[in-house]
Amino acid sequence: MKIGIYGGTFDPVHNGHIFVANMVKERLGLDRVIFVVSSDPPHKHINGLTPAPLRLNMLSEAILDYGFTASDIEIRRGGVSYTVDTLTELKNQFPDDDLFFIVGADMLADFHSWYHPKEILGLAALAAIGRDGHELNNRYELEEIAQSIRDEFGGSVILLNESGPDISSTDVRKRIKDAQSVSDSVPLCVEMYSYIHRLYFDDELTAICKKLEKTLKRSRYEHTMLVGMEAVRLAGIYGYDTKKARLAGILHDCAKFSENELISLAERRNIELSEAELAYPYLLHSRLGAFVAESDYGIDDAEILNAIRRHTLGCVNMTLLDKIIYLADKIEPSRGYEFASTVRNTVYPSIDDAVIAIMEHSVDYTVSCGRNVHPETYKILNSLKENTKSKG
Repeated sequence: MKIGIYGGTFDPVHNGHIFVANMVKERLGLDRVIFVVSSDPPHKHINGLTPAPLRLNMLSEAILDYGFTASDIEIRRGGVSYTVDTLTELKNQFPDDDLFFIVGADMLADFHSWYHPKEILGLAALAAIGRDGHELNNRYELEEIAQSIRDEFGGSVILLNESGPDISSTDVRKRIKDAQSVSDSVPLCVEMYSYIHRLYFDDELTAICKKLEKTLKRSRYEHTMLVGMEAVRLAGIYGYDTKKARLAGILHDCAKFSENELISLAERRNIELSEAELAYPYLLHSRLGAFVAESDYGIDDAEILNAIRRHTLGCVNMTLLDKIIYLADKIEPSRGYEFASTVRNTVYPSIDDAVIAIMEHSVDYTVSCGRNVHPETYKILNSLKENTKSKG
């Protein structure tokens, strides 16, 4: 059997990693590819490296559908792990199999300085692949480096002609921190995992999310984090401030408690409830959410507070942020109903068209369940349709 070994921090794993594993498997006819998550890589001393168990779990989810395997042998070993140690352990596990250690072509230039390079090549062949735009992608230069390794240490160094996409984990981390969508760079499950576990956020947002996690049920907390993620994507599409959209999305359900708890909260804080709110108690968490976001989380941005207040029902003359949060709440990727996925993956002429589609679906579903539709819903829906007509 031919086994590919692909090591790295995978912080986070991205589409480039998966492309490389697929390509090398196909080109070399590998029977299996094992991703090895680094515990403390000797060539990368990274401050703030995500804890290894989280990186392992994130990787395992990302490669599940590809038939690859994630290994924790370096995590279990702990401390600094050298390639020769890992390959020795794997060779002991698979003594009759051929191992191929997958590396970036840029790493070949430093291979002479690796720990026990001759022993490495005695355990596995090197399978090197470039990255689009990398300075060492010159084929002639790479061939010279590869030949110098063969001459000095023996063994096999295989250069693959294809180059992987120019994606870096460093850039992915920065984009998430800066409230930019990374849907073009990582599998959806990785982006979701990073939000649910608040990876790569700055300290201020991390503190907000930790506080939120303590007040909500786990499923509700995960939903609200994914609304923040979806709000970033929508804000990027429709040209709104992505950081404001993320914060509004993350806090939109900050008062999502039981009806009795909401009424008690209103009483404790001297908030008078309207007849409509008492008749439709599911609306309470929206208005009280805006109150809690301001009083408990220190949010003083009127646009954010209004978007939280309006996210359940909407309103006539909704702002762009109102629409982003309303829509993100209904179509974030963990939403189980099929129409949510349809809307999420459809390119609409405007955000109004997407909101109308979701609102009409919500009305139809409510009626089919034998429940009353809030009277304001039809006014809001008609207003959106008129707005769309006037623009068309």
